[in-house]
Amino acid sequence: SLCMPQRWSPPQSDSVMMLDGFELRAAMRSRAYWIMFVLQSAWAMIGTGLVFNIQKVFTSQGKTLDDAAMTLGQFFVAVAVMQLVGGVLADRVRLHWLITAALAGLTVSVSLLLVGWNVSTSYVLFGLAQGLLGSAVNTLWPRYFGLAHVGKIRGSVMTAVVASSALGPFVMGVSYDWFGSYTPSLGLFVGIFTLLLSAAPFATPPAPKVSSAIIRLRKWRLVVTPNTLVSSSERISRRRASSRFWPQAITFASIGS
Repeated sequence: SLCMPQRWSPPQSDSVMMLDGFELRAAMRSRAYWIMFVLQSAWAMIGTGLVFNIQKVFTSQGKTLDDAAMTLGQFFVAVAVMQLVGGVLADRVRLHWLITAALAGLTVSVSLLLVGWNVSTSYVLFGLAQGLLGSAVNTLWPRYFGLAHVGKIRGSVMTAVVASSALGPFVMGVSYDWFGSYTPSLGLFVGIFTLLLSAAPFATPPAPKVSSAIIRLRKWRLVVTPNTLVSSSERISRRRASSRFWPQAITFASIGS
């Protein structure tokens, strides 16, 4: 039942969920924050560039607009399916390795586009890798940095993500207007993903900022439930009430005797 303490053991993943978490300034001093900052910005830039220019990419490789429309539907189905699979894997695989695997898929898919091998398969592979990366990234922020300031931390990253999303179609458009093909922009994207692929294994959890409540839970080996977790202010008020009660009780007992 909820009233009875149960045996608790930390998850076998990256870290124990922190009740207080990192503030934005502390998170910005960690290596994982900046790796994910650059990764999400580059991913947004490249992903929007490929989706916004999918018709031109297909026609430049001898495909029809119907092929592009069909592939775009398959792309989004692949993203949705892989996000479900990625959510399960995020609880079983360390996140920096899951992100590395997703980046490998993104790098391979853009490389296939660069060499002109089966554009439809390349887009579907990109969708699979994107779904896996999305699940891993969404899990990483609260697991690495806690819950208290996760909105502020993710908001600081989303500012760069939105700006990068606008940059992707522009880069591909300039490539096509100046060079008559998307090859220069695709080569740039492959280079960016390759650099991120080499950095992703280092996106490990930062040094834990564990709250006193977590320390007590580890000592008592309790399950965090509404009935077993008591706020620090409530514990202090209980101690003060207890310290006032017992001297009075002793005084009344001596008077009564």
